[in-house]
Amino acid sequence: MEDPHAAAMHGGAGQARKEIEAALKIRRETGDRSGEAEALHELASIECQQRNYKEARDRFDAALKIWREIGDRSGLAGTLIQLAWIHGIQGNHQEGREVVEEALTILREIGDRSGEAEMLHESAMIHLAQGGCKGAREGFEAALTIRREIGEGSVGEARALHGLASIELLQRNFEEAREGFEAALTIRREIGDHGGEAAALHQLALIDMYQGNLKRARDGFEAALTILREIGDLGGMGQACYNLGTLAGNLSRRRAALELLLVSAVIDSTIGHRDAGSRWRAARKMAKEARVPLEEVESRAEEMSRHIREGMVSSVIQKALDAFPWLRSE
Repeated sequence: MEDPHAAAMHGGAGQARKEIEAALKIRRETGDRSGEAEALHELASIECQQRNYKEARDRFDAALKIWREIGDRSGLAGTLIQLAWIHGIQGNHQEGREVVEEALTILREIGDRSGEAEMLHESAMIHLAQGGCKGAREGFEAALTIRREIGEGSVGEARALHGLASIELLQRNFEEAREGFEAALTIRREIGDHGGEAAALHQLALIDMYQGNLKRARDGFEAALTILREIGDLGGMGQACYNLGTLAGNLSRRRAALELLLVSAVIDSTIGHRDAGSRWRAARKMAKEARVPLEEVESRAEEMSRHIREGMVSSVIQKALDAFPWLRSE
């Protein structure tokens, strides 16, 4: 799922946190249970903005408990949607599926068609991540139908085209996948959907890499990274760095590959993604091939992690890209 919190500013979030925490205290003192749940939800959203996903889940879970106790189905659905987004970011597919199914049931009960389309899309993404092409296709098409019915056709069409193209890519139907991503990219640009634009550019670069168009692949990944850095999509940055690292490694540029793979591993660890372990294994394997001592790898990773926590992710990525300049001049 695309990150709805990507453009958050840390300073503004800090002030908002203080105000909401003060409101939460008052609502608890006055016994305003609905207001308490709303404040917890808002605080969880701030944690999402700052990529503190464990804290966000704890806040959302606390809000869910209250929504269930007071029987507020609309509030419950809204919080479940946000939890589904976190599970998607972290790659927790089974937990995500359970949340999505509960959310869909409630959204249909209360007649929230837009929310239903969103959860159908998320369900399709889970199917896709687990290799279930049939279920993914059905989900994307169902979400598109609803979005067209409620007047969200452009957004829905772009997301559905992207999802359906992802199925073709999974099945290695590269030309069909390229056609779908390019169609989605056109719509994303027309409606100003920068996150979606970056996602399409990234997938097109992946196709180029698979087909051996290495310079175009690098250009595509870098174009996606530029947008991802602008909007603050940390998960997207990690994925793009991983694929750039893979590209460098396949061409025996091992030191550059190691730097990029380390960035990816550190980012995935920062956001708590389930792929973090495999990212670290890829980085350590590359370190061995590049004959870089483990102590040096660990020291570099600690430095990256510290800089990312301090909000310097763009400089960390730029340093990694500077280690991989050779395709630019070809």
